Amino acid sequence: MKGIVSNPNIAPHVKESVLAYQENHLLANFYTTFIEHSKYPLSRVLSFIFPNLIKEFKRRSFEELSYHLVKTKPCQELLRVAAARKLNPIITDKIWERNELSFDRWVASKLKEDLSFVHVTEHAALATIKKAKNINIKIFYEQPSIHHQEFTKIINNQLIKYPAFDTEAIKLLNNSDSFRRNQRRDEELSLADFIICNSTFTKNSLINAGIKETNILTIPLGFPEVKIKTIKPKKVDQLIFISAGNLSLGKGSHILLQAWQDLSLLPDQAELWLIGKNNLPAAFMHELPQNIKFFGNIPRNELMEMYTKAHILVHPTLADGFGMVISEAMSCGIPVITTHNSAGPDIIIHEKSGLLINADDKLALKNSILWCLQHKTELIEMGNQALKTAAAYPWAAYRKNLVSQVQNSLKFF
Repeated sequence: MKGIVSNPNIAPHVKESVLAYQENHLLANFYTTFIEHSKYPLSRVLSFIFPNLIKEFKRRSFEELSYHLVKTKPCQELLRVAAARKLNPIITDKIWERNELSFDRWVASKLKEDLSFVHVTEHAALATIKKAKNINIKIFYEQPSIHHQEFTKIINNQLIKYPAFDTEAIKLLNNSDSFRRNQRRDEELSLADFIICNSTFTKNSLINAGIKETNILTIPLGFPEVKIKTIKPKKVDQLIFISAGNLSLGKGSHILLQAWQDLSLLPDQAELWLIGKNNLPAAFMHELPQNIKFFGNIPRNELMEMYTKAHILVHPTLADGFGMVISEAMSCGIPVITTHNSAGPDIIIHEKSGLLINADDKLALKNSILWCLQHKTELIEMGNQALKTAAAYPWAAYRKNLVSQVQNSLKFF
């Protein structure tokens, strides 16, 4: 019994899924767009020709994978990467869609009847799914984000509250192209044998959209390696709150900035470190306190180091299918303030390893920040509980969980 994994991207959870199948001798091939690998000649050539894209290439490094299992279709993805840095959002969006559809058709053309399953991802899978159905291959469809109906409802609600978000980029989420793409996603979901999601929040969004619960496999993502055993008590005067991920509507970054402004905290009380590209409208950037520091995009190893220097991750997301910054921070021993609109409720025990609040609740966010300032001693124990949670479910456990659920599901056929 063997199958393929098909994904245009190589995010950390994609790598772990591929490794899960490779470790258990279930992987026939991994189909992707571009990969950084010592045995892949193109990656070396491109790193030489485009040194300014080396960081992007390094994020796609996958040395753990046996190279003979890799199949790539790089050209349009490389064009998309370049466009994202040089062109406007509308053109970049068109290139992205063309890349997804072309990739899907390419994977579909490679399917053979001797495969037992395909593991595909949303929007880049319709042709592959239809071909798999025709030759009796079972389909595991990965849904990394919440269902589009729930996401659209959240976005439209924010546009009513915050008209400043009526930008060119946000319009792309509600135009005719978006409608067509969501129809494609719905067709993919209707044809898939099983849908894999990473949180209860995502699962519920699927059920609310009419997907049968029996078709959904909920498999939380694993935690990065825990490198410290305990957080030692120490006197803390100034608390460092860190927020990681692009500043955007979906991440609730605007709510965080407003909450921080309302609190009027002194610099010797607290600082807020913001990591990631700033995609917020200018209206949210006026008269910000001096104790807010912007760092922009940084490599993941630098981000992990910054977690260890901070005291709390604050992640007031409105719509995260999982929210890997939550698990990253917990693996570094810092508690997390996050919302129910993420994997937070699946991996955090409220007031034990972090704080859970409702999404789009500025008052609750302010109260959580104040609680941290008033309970510095408790934050140490929260951090240690976060470490224990992370240590109990590493990526290896995720890989085992994924393979177990896929194999058990295939037994029914």
